[in-house]
Amino acid sequence: MGLGVVFLGLLSAPRGAVGQVPSGVTVAVDGPPTVAAGEVFTWSVTVRNAAARSRRNVVVVDTLPAQATVVAISGGGVESGGVIRWPPIASLPVGGPPVVLTVTVQAPAGAATLTNTAVVLSAQPNLDGPKVASFTTVVAAGPPPPPPPSGADLSILKTGPPVVASEGTLTYALTVRNAGPDPAVDVVVEDVLPSAGRFVGASGGGTHAGGVIRWPVIPLLAPGAQRTFTVEFQAPTGPSQLTNRATVRSGTSDPVPTNDTSSVRTTVEPPVPPEIDVGVTATGPLSVPAGGLVTYTVEVVNTRSVPARGVSLQFQLPPNAAFVSASGGAILNGALLAWPPIAVLPVGGRLRFTITVRAPGTGTLEGIAIVTTPGDVDPANDTARVETRVQGSAGGSTDLEVRKSGPARVDPGAVAVYRIVARNRGAQSAFDVVVADTLPDPALAQFVSASPAPSAHPTPPAVIEWPALPVLGPGDSVVYEVRLRLPVPGARVADIASVRSSTPDSDPTNDADTAVTETGGASTGSTRLQVTKEAGRSEAQVGDVVQYRIDVEAEGVPGVDVQDLLPPGFLYVPGSTRIGGTIAADPTPAAGGWLDFGTFPTDPVTGTLRLTLTYRAEIGPSAPVGEGVNRVRVRGGPTTEESEARVRVRGAFREEGVIVGSVFLDCGCDPAQLDGEPGIPGVRVYLQDGTAAITDSDGRYSLYGLRPRNWIVRVDRSTLPAGAALVRLSNRHSDDGVSALVDLTRGEMHRADFGVTRSERLAGEIEARRRQPQVTSALPAPAPVLVRGTTFRSLVPATEGPVGVPGPLAPPDPAMPAAAGLDSTAVPGAVQAEVERDLPAPEPLALSGLLEARIDLRSSGVALAGADAFQDRLTRLTWSDDTHERTAGARGSLFAHGALGDGYTVTARLDTEPIPDVRVFRDIEPDAFYPVWGDASLSRFGARSTSRFFGEVRRGASSLTYGDFRTGPALAPGAVALGAYDRVLTGAIQHLETERVQVDAFARRGRSSRVVDEIPARGVSGPYSLSRADGLLHSELVEIVTYDRNQPGRVVAVERLERFQDYTLEPFTGRLLLRRPVPAVDAALNPLVLRVGYEVEGDTDAFWTVGGFAQVRAHDRVELGGGWIRDDDPVGRFDLASVNAAVEVLDATYLIGELARRDGGASGRQGDAGRVELRHRSDRVALDAFFVGTDPDFENPTSVFRAGRREAGLRSVTA
Repeated sequence: MGLGVVFLGLLSAPRGAVGQVPSGVTVAVDGPPTVAAGEVFTWSVTVRNAAARSRRNVVVVDTLPAQATVVAISGGGVESGGVIRWPPIASLPVGGPPVVLTVTVQAPAGAATLTNTAVVLSAQPNLDGPKVASFTTVVAAGPPPPPPPSGADLSILKTGPPVVASEGTLTYALTVRNAGPDPAVDVVVEDVLPSAGRFVGASGGGTHAGGVIRWPVIPLLAPGAQRTFTVEFQAPTGPSQLTNRATVRSGTSDPVPTNDTSSVRTTVEPPVPPEIDVGVTATGPLSVPAGGLVTYTVEVVNTRSVPARGVSLQFQLPPNAAFVSASGGAILNGALLAWPPIAVLPVGGRLRFTITVRAPGTGTLEGIAIVTTPGDVDPANDTARVETRVQGSAGGSTDLEVRKSGPARVDPGAVAVYRIVARNRGAQSAFDVVVADTLPDPALAQFVSASPAPSAHPTPPAVIEWPALPVLGPGDSVVYEVRLRLPVPGARVADIASVRSSTPDSDPTNDADTAVTETGGASTGSTRLQVTKEAGRSEAQVGDVVQYRIDVEAEGVPGVDVQDLLPPGFLYVPGSTRIGGTIAADPTPAAGGWLDFGTFPTDPVTGTLRLTLTYRAEIGPSAPVGEGVNRVRVRGGPTTEESEARVRVRGAFREEGVIVGSVFLDCGCDPAQLDGEPGIPGVRVYLQDGTAAITDSDGRYSLYGLRPRNWIVRVDRSTLPAGAALVRLSNRHSDDGVSALVDLTRGEMHRADFGVTRSERLAGEIEARRRQPQVTSALPAPAPVLVRGTTFRSLVPATEGPVGVPGPLAPPDPAMPAAAGLDSTAVPGAVQAEVERDLPAPEPLALSGLLEARIDLRSSGVALAGADAFQDRLTRLTWSDDTHERTAGARGSLFAHGALGDGYTVTARLDTEPIPDVRVFRDIEPDAFYPVWGDASLSRFGARSTSRFFGEVRRGASSLTYGDFRTGPALAPGAVALGAYDRVLTGAIQHLETERVQVDAFARRGRSSRVVDEIPARGVSGPYSLSRADGLLHSELVEIVTYDRNQPGRVVAVERLERFQDYTLEPFTGRLLLRRPVPAVDAALNPLVLRVGYEVEGDTDAFWTVGGFAQVRAHDRVELGGGWIRDDDPVGRFDLASVNAAVEVLDATYLIGELARRDGGASGRQGDAGRVELRHRSDRVALDAFFVGTDPDFENPTSVFRAGRREAGLRSVTA
């Protein structure tokens, strides 16, 4: 059963009470013991940390006597009601300089006793209460003051901290006051700074020159008025004494000149070593299935206020796990990962690293992260541990397979290199995997080396064994190499590789493989054995009959044995075997479920054999839904070859479901749509994976081909009529009625309707919408025409034929809300585009998604088969106890789309549970579904990505995207040919476009590589077989290329075909079927070739592919461009660089130049290429004069130009 679970997180406040002070923090108050009546004097409050650790957030409060009058306060203190409160002291380091705060007051006119009381408070734990300190100053009574003299009694009082840290910043305060009785005119204030230190700044317009700060002259300072200035000053490196003297003077006589000068002495403390504390944290999953991948995240953070230098990080791997990868350039030494030292970690800096390991069959994984930093004061946070418990097996089986390859023939004495690939083809991990290689007779072969290093060097008779792999996950592989020197001429050497593990193997027949090499000299005769297998159909269902074909070619062997292994649930049809079209005997059962078709001898005269064997198999009721793999094994002498064919088995009903519904004007009578409640056309309804539909004229829509899982259906409010308000129709709808939850089960048709509150105005607008003609779309456009934003227009036109219109166009409809116009003039070039009306701007950013959890309780640990569940099984975020009687899983999905400020549009999709068998550029599949749900809605597919994540930020014509993308078409198809790079990838791509500049930069990490097949046309529509049957569907690019018959390197014409419209490509078989025949030659007897480029997944580890293209319109008649590609495919790493230039020398006449260089590739060498072309295009004449030169080592399969050619020519076409 499945139960929904909601988890709540609680925020906890830090423990400890405000009002306590850390032990070891002291406070002292100081000042003059006696002062005269009316005298201005200063009290100082000093706070020190004598504790063993630093303290934070210390608060100082000072209570003044009522008779004292406040004159100035340092440190930003604020006085209220006789109490001064300073801002909290953020940190008091151990042994650091004290914090000194000052308050300047004026004594009363008569005798008094003034007591100043300071209190220190803190918010830290482990405290012993407030600290209090007091100081008493006695005011002595004096004789009555004499009558005030005439003139302006100016005074200046300068205050500043008595102590400052080394190289610390201190603030001086200058208070200028006129005690009268007369106003002071032309008042001048100056401040002489200490000779050591550095001036930082002054308030009030003070300027610094020659160590003296001068403020602008004060024209008039009235009696009783005062002015205050501040000076910021950086102390030198301590210890030292600083003396700062300030003076004031004016144009008015001063009866008391003794107070016109004021000085402050400050002690600079010795420098305190900075406190450094770098901590580390480690996180990972709580549990993992047996053999699953575990990713740990280690984070290093600088918690103090100074940069940390020379930080070292290490991670101790769990001893029972197999290392897979680590980020950040970590180096593995045994079970210890070490990263390069971090030179500087700034204040607050964080660095995050990931480590991926594969779990064993049982036990608990413990990883330990360790960080070391010179001068670290808190070692408690320098180590972090993370534990992950390994769950039991989740079902399935293990199928280890080994493949060995090597040279067929070498010269005597040469070194033969053999490659061994061991792979786990099963659904369950294999543990303690050991790969071994049995060497030939030492008289025929001498061991040279092996990589990686084996457990021990061999001695005859020898078997090399490599160290055991703790775990080999499903689909994972490992590669080894063995080098043997073959000294004997005319020898035939067989080298055998094998694999074994502690896990039971469901198919032990593929656990060994042999590679045979012959040496020159006294030849033993050439040997060749080849087998291919094909299935008559790529998809079938229970009860269907599939015909298989086996083709065998052999030479140099006495005969071949043919054995075949049917997929589970497939049943051989008796009497169906045919050899060369002739009825043959049925096969006999052999060990392991194989069918033995017998031994077929080679021709005694020629020593060759060509065999075509066909038979039929019926798909029985026990055949599992999914991919059925049929294998054939042929043995000829010591050589064994295998081939396979795949058929996808469908259930009686498709697993995918459909969501149908309507958007209608609701009268409020019933949640269902009733007669008289019209549907609203043109409304966009979308799911959280980006799939969308636009309602037809009756407001109906359908979304089909959906996996059985929970979905959120949402209405795009921007496509509703203005002022429309949605209503909640059921408890599956959100409160605002804009979205609905659909729990789709296998093969289900689920209904989700949306209602809009009825009004007469809306009824009229809906009726106007329904009268508009609807635009239908049979196929998606590979390159949509942009209506909004700036479009870069290349200088050089494309080389294809003209594009025209079949007839006159209807005049535009003023009622249609479209911003784009139509031009009926025929122009050069070829383009396929999808024209849409200019819809309103996207709604503000809207989020839709769901969180779900599922708990399964079973009386036994036996899980149901995947096809027996109502919905897709949750596989990514799962948990299970040791008995598998209690399992749980969770899933989260999110879709965000809408407009942000400043013209930005954001689209993002994330689903923790991937969709199985998702195709590249997820799109309509007319050969897979039957969308006859009674509506005429238009399907749309957004957020296209084979990854679980898609993200895009777009502004105008520029964008940054992570998802599926095509590196071509080239930015300027008329100017870029040698440097063309057309791939279908999943990764990040940035597109920048203005009126004169267009730049594409991309990066991806994956295992796919590009394969380009050129198949001569045969005058038929097919089938045409590709060289690889495992290509990624929808990644293909199919073109009909016409080559010049006299210059084979010259391309006369290129016609790009569209999927479903012009051709279909069968999955698993790699057969291409066209909608029309393609002649072998054109009317001028130029040969036609089918050029098919597609992606295939490799057996290597993931690698990077990065690159970019740019085109710049430097002038109205000049265009410059270039491109750079780096492909780190281990099979053939290469760099491809190119530059191009085009100049419009005359109207419609272009001079084009291009240079390209490729480094690496299959040859491992460098190859250059260049071309120059003069092209003229007009209404009546098309003229091309060209020269092309390519080196033999210039390899660019995505370019139409072949390697090793030097050609020049002239071509003219007149209308």
